[in-house]
Amino acid sequence: MKKGLIGCLVVGLLLLIVGGGLAFWFVARPVMSSASAGMDSMKELAKIGQADVEPKNTSEFTPPADGSLTAAQVAMFIGVQEAVQAQLEGKFEALKAKGEAMEAKAKGDGKEVGMTDGMALISEMTALVAQGKKVQVETLNRYNTSMAEYDWVRGQVYSALPFASSESVPEQLKNQVNENNVNLVRPHAEMLTKGMGSTMLGL
Repeated sequence: MKKGLIGCLVVGLLLLIVGGGLAFWFVARPVMSSASAGMDSMKELAKIGQADVEPKNTSEFTPPADGSLTAAQVAMFIGVQEAVQAQLEGKFEALKAKGEAMEAKAKGDGKEVGMTDGMALISEMTALVAQGKKVQVETLNRYNTSMAEYDWVRGQVYSALPFASSESVPEQLKNQVNENNVNLVRPHAEMLTKGMGSTMLGL
């Protein structure tokens, strides 16, 4: 791997996060390519994983056969998302700006972003996700909701979201879409779209 590739990947990754969508596991690729340089980042990633076992409610969750959300579940999900967004507001954008400035300076010097700087950005980024994860778990505990249920609700909410921006589901898709879920999600479509990046990180 070229020395500057990690820096480029980090900047691109931040662009995707701020833009509203990615799978967080892509971060692991550059981290694992350099074990010694990535130790701090791996420690932060470990914190993120550990947060998953912290909810007080650890009961199993059996989804309803028809896949329908309840108003209480949507309210819970919105409550968690609002708390996470309040914690992370502006922080990914600031880190993105930092990465872009770092990349611009390196190019101005006729160089590429070095591995050390790139890994430092990854460490900061994973630390932010760890902060969000902590808030997520704390909020789930207030709602007495298990992570298993939350994960299912998140999947149903974001399956409904593409159809929630319009007033009704197109006639030809009504047999393929859970209209109950769409109707429950519709009032929150703008906020959910804004927070899609953090949600795709598992938050």
